[in-house]
Amino acid sequence: MTKRRSPSRRALRPVAAACDVEPRAIDRPDPPVDIAAVNPWMLQMAGEVADGIHVHPLHSSTYLVETLVPNLNTGAERAGRDPSQARCSCRC
Repeated sequence: MTKRRSPSRRALRPVAAACDVEPRAIDRPDPPVDIAAVNPWMLQMAGEVADGIHVHPLHSSTYLVETLVPNLNTGAERAGRDPSQARCSCRC
């Protein structure tokens, strides 16, 4: 069986080939990157690489204290980042 390409990719190929744009630096600061995470591994990864985290709306205060904060801090410290700089977005 042959792999089919999406029609949108085929339609855009001539447009992409016609663009004569060189990549260049953007003269704006990097946008913040937030990650949605629930389990310990994802929370640690968010602490390592993300600027903020979106907490699942169905959480408990126990989850925040016993799972989210320790794992987020572990990831941040592993990457040499200040854990207090991470933003958490959650509905209470």
